[in-house]
Amino acid sequence: MVAESYQSNSSTVLAAYQLAYLGDDEPLRYVQQAIIDAEQLNFSAADIDILANLAGAFQGAQATITPPVATVTP
Repeated sequence: MVAESYQSNSSTVLAAYQLAYLGDDEPLRYVQQAIIDAEQLNFSAADIDILANLAGAFQGAQATITPPVATVTP
């Protein structure tokens, strides 16, 4: 599981790379869906916490990205 890999290496870049194999959605979207599925399948609270930790890391990474600012030259 990507979340378990993230737990040992703390690399959101590696986790995003691994999740990219699933398709074109944002990595956070896949993790959110995994949490929903895990809850429906009665995964342990510990496993859901591991997924939530990865989701939080992706949310934090997105919050630190600042959009480019357009400059206007007179």
